[in-house]
Parts: sequence; C-alpha cells; structure tokens
Amino acid sequence: MVQTRVSSFQESLVQLTNSMAECELIFIHCIKPNLTKSPRLFDEEVIRNQLRYLGLLGTICVSKDNFPVRIPFDKFINRHALLAGPHEVLRGRVEISKAILTSLGPEHTSSFRIGHTKVFLREKLSEQLEEGTCREGLGCCNHSTAPPRLLEPSKIPSVPSEGDYHPGLHTWTPDSQPLLQLTQTFQDRSDPT
Repeated sequence: MVQTRVSSFQESLVQLTNSMAECELIFIHCIKPNLTKSPRLFDEEVIRNQLRYLGLLGTICVSKDNFPVRIPFDKFINRHALLAGPHEVLRGRVEISKAILTSLGPEHTSSFRIGHTKVFLREKLSEQLEEGTCREGLGCCNHSTAPPRLLEPSKIPSVPSEGDYHPGLHTWTPDSQPLLQLTQTFQDRSDPT
C-alpha cells in the first residue's frame, strides 16, 4: 500500500490527538509586566488590567470560595488512608475517599465533593484532614513530607513484632496499631500464597 501525503498527515494527526488525550490540560497565561517590555519594571495597573481581562481574578475568587483543594483519588487515599480504618481498604477508591471524609463527622458534608477522578475540598477541611492524619500516627504532618505508598504492596514495610525497632515507625507504641493493621491488610492482599 502506497502512503500518500494525505494518509501520512491523517496518521500523524491521529497520533497527535491520541497523545493529547493522554495529557492533562493546563492553560498558561503570559502577563506582560509593563507596556515597554523593560526588565525589572512592574506596572501594577497594566498587570491588574491583564488579570481582569483574562478573567483570572474572578476564577481565583470562585475557586477560593468553592473547593480550592483538588486531589486525585490515589494521592488522597495514600495520604489519609488511616482515617478510614483498615476495614475500608478493600473497597473502591470512591468509597475509601468517602469513608475518610465522613470520619471527620457529618458537619463536614458540605465541605467536600467527590468527582470522577478527584476529591474537591474546602481549605479548612483540608487542614482538618492533615491534623487528623497526624493524630492517627502517619508521621508526616506537613505537605513537604512524602506520604507512604499505601496502595503499592511491594513498598509496604513488614509488621514489626512488639518492641522491635522499625525504620518506618520511629517509635513503637500502641498508638501505631492502626498503621500496623492497615499494613497487615495490604500484605495479606499482596501475599501470593
């Protein structure tokens, strides 16, 4: 079969659209700092007008008022799985996310929404989740510390016996029991025997 220019163009176009479909869409708006394009000179009025005309100020306000924190399910579950309890581990991602969020109490139901791929949170609820995660003994109380990969059984440490030192648990206390139960559940799930 002879490939014509049109067929090669169509094939290239299909490849491009397929690769674009796999990507996350991000818009980048370039803001000119001044009308003369001089370095290190910021004209506040010019910048403010550009932000207003692009609609960014309105978008930021709406986002802030509604649900500014948007976290993919896997990242959310990895970060806050202990709040759901070990019996919630075998459910789907949506159910685990709901269990985590409802563990904070019924008064927070208006502070979150569950999407198709992400959890949408209000800022205050996000902070309360972080505090709850820290209280449950996860050991990573700020956003700069990477959470353990609870959904990847190959990276889960073995459960220490009582009194053993374990690098993942800096101190072995009875408070660490929820983490150990969750870890044991994942190990049982990943055990091929």
